[in-house]
Amino acid sequence: SVPAGLHVPPRRHDAGMKHLGDLLATFPLPAAAAGPAAPLGDAHLVHELGADLPAGHLHVWGGPRGAGKTSFLLSLLQGAALRGRRVVYASYHLAAPRLALRLLAMTAGVEVEKLATGDLDPNLVPRVASARALLERLPFHLLEARGMSVTSLEDRLVRLPFRPEVMAVDYLQAVIRPDGQDLGGALRALSAQAARLHLAIIVALQASEVPTESVVHHADRAGWLAPVGGDGVRRAEVIRNRYGPGQAIPLRLDEISGTLERLAD
Repeated sequence: SVPAGLHVPPRRHDAGMKHLGDLLATFPLPAAAAGPAAPLGDAHLVHELGADLPAGHLHVWGGPRGAGKTSFLLSLLQGAALRGRRVVYASYHLAAPRLALRLLAMTAGVEVEKLATGDLDPNLVPRVASARALLERLPFHLLEARGMSVTSLEDRLVRLPFRPEVMAVDYLQAVIRPDGQDLGGALRALSAQAARLHLAIIVALQASEVPTESVVHHADRAGWLAPVGGDGVRRAEVIRNRYGPGQAIPLRLDEISGTLERLAD
């Protein structure tokens, strides 16, 4: 549930910045009769992930295409927002409405394509309506950041009418293109940005294999997310950590809905 007394910042935003609630309001739903509240996947896991994002630090999560990085970052930000932290998801490749729809599907535990096409089982409408009511109250914004460099991204952040506390950048290769930086240069710049703004920054990095030391040493925490078998199972493993013990997080990211679940060790 949303923390009692949570202050949601005003829904004033500049071009390209959308509040999650405004985006979700554009998805029509049939009238919902009273029904069960939406499951929050593994609610304990989502809250735990949102807590483990200290301000001023850079977090980098690598993985191959299709490893579930976007769903994982959405889960991290949702957990932080549920704890009352103001979050921004800076997307360099997916439109904000599509990301909002994916997060709604993850929270309700339904297939995202069913939501996109409106082909939703009437019995699931109460769950989706409950999930939307939860999400639209969170201090969660989405920024379509295509074409922004690290510098222009910071310029946008400091001009917002609220102070963000956690930001996801999806994905690193797109951030370096406007300025022609290498990965190391972009990571150094993002790390400095996190410190200056006292902001936790989480970056997705597309990689076919575990990033080299020359890349990950710029991050305060670096992790690797990859499939470990069938049935949609991924394993999120911390490979570098400057502020605490490393840990492996066995989890399942459902291939269709993106639902996040903890697996037994």
